[in-house]
Amino acid sequence: MLKKIESRRILSLSVAALISFNTFGSVFAEGVIKEDIKEPVAIEVEDKSIDKEIKVNKVLDNVDNKQAGETKQLETKDQKELKPEVIKENPQEAEIKDETEEINNEKPETGEVQEESPVTLEEEVIDETVLDKFVIEGNGLAKTKHTLKAEARSRNKVLYKFFIKDFKTNKWTVIQDYSEKNTADWTPSANGKYQYGVHIKDSMSELERETHRYVSFEIADLKPAVLERFVIEGSSKINTPHTLKAYANASNQVLYKFFIKDLKTNKWTVIQDYSEKSSAVWVPEVDGSYWYGVHIKDSMSKLDKDNHKYAPIKIEPIDPAVLENLTIEGVLEAKTPQTIKAQAKAENGVLYKFFVKDLKTNKWEMIQDYSDKNSVTWIPSVAGNYQYGVHVKDRLSKKDRDSHKYSPVKISQLKPAEIVSFTIEGSGYEKTNHTLRASAEGRNDVLYKFFVKEVKTNRWVMIQDYSVKNTVNWKPTAIGQHEYGVHVKDKLSDRDKDNHLYKPFTVNPPV
Repeated sequence: MLKKIESRRILSLSVAALISFNTFGSVFAEGVIKEDIKEPVAIEVEDKSIDKEIKVNKVLDNVDNKQAGETKQLETKDQKELKPEVIKENPQEAEIKDETEEINNEKPETGEVQEESPVTLEEEVIDETVLDKFVIEGNGLAKTKHTLKAEARSRNKVLYKFFIKDFKTNKWTVIQDYSEKNTADWTPSANGKYQYGVHIKDSMSELERETHRYVSFEIADLKPAVLERFVIEGSSKINTPHTLKAYANASNQVLYKFFIKDLKTNKWTVIQDYSEKSSAVWVPEVDGSYWYGVHIKDSMSKLDKDNHKYAPIKIEPIDPAVLENLTIEGVLEAKTPQTIKAQAKAENGVLYKFFVKDLKTNKWEMIQDYSDKNSVTWIPSVAGNYQYGVHVKDRLSKKDRDSHKYSPVKISQLKPAEIVSFTIEGSGYEKTNHTLRASAEGRNDVLYKFFVKEVKTNRWVMIQDYSVKNTVNWKPTAIGQHEYGVHVKDKLSDRDKDNHLYKPFTVNPPV
């Protein structure tokens, strides 16, 4: 118990010494003592540390005397508790009095004196609130973010309050009120001299602050963005994409703004307003002389631009497509397919457009609009004189055509189908099966139409209409003289028949 009392005496003396230390007006900032700096909140403390030490010693002497009396008269659990002795003291000694009364009220649970286990100072002392570290992180430039960070310890949770002082106005600004958050962000709007500060206290403290620190520093002007390189990529031909690219550095994000100036009109055109995108695409539609340019600035800059660059460029027309040849492939007969082919070269790919003109009507007909397909199929419906033609141009050309060619062609009548053979197979007797078989050739598929005629009646009977089938079955129902026949024609022929053949045949009575 005496050891515990001795520890409390040392604590009390430390408290008195701490009160005495806090009465000085100096501020510690980054290891430097700065005198007479105005703080956001000032607390005046009267220096009574010497009187407090004397009074603390008196109280501790009383505690020693009372403890000696307690060891002579011990009470059991059934006895009444000893009431604390009332000591009239001033309010500044209230905390010390409470501690002495607590000691007087302690009593053993049995009739024997119990020895106290050793008590270390760390277990009994409530630690003071201590600021271990206070820094500011940032680049020291105006209009850029800075972070104030503090690290502190206390008995309970630590509360932090952050300030900034502008020496131009000599005013403090709270940028974050008391909270458990130990960081605060601040973006200085202008250059100049500042102080950053922090107040800290225990979360259970009723004081305005328990400790603090202020640090002076300077904020410089925001550095302008620096343009390192500016280029344009493209063919320098009209109707082709050109990419403007800029490379720059800044304290924060770099913003880019791109322009094009047509020297014919002497006017600038913004092709991309300020953004973080460092490139822009431009497609010139007219050849001529131009300027391309870029403005750059720091994203926090209030200027219209930090830096810029302009460069000239000459845009040339696209080289026209060159037509190398035009041909027509086919039999050159009506109703048969004709293939018109063209070959051309161009820088960006060739587009082809095909035409046919009937000289009877003297009118052109477009049979394929512009595409990258270099051939087209044409089937002339009738024989006659024609012209076939092609227009070609570069894929990016805005002209109606870069080059063209027309060629004459004579289309003949469709060659008629020719009969190669025609036979009848069977016994020659009435009411028995017979097969008519024909073979023919034509430009396209050949169609066959079969007939039978009884000479007595002189009437033809069609036993199969036009089809690609070249055989047909027939069973004669009468005896006597007959004729069997076939008509053939090309599948695309407009005629009733291209060729025909009839043969006599005698039908005999059945055996």
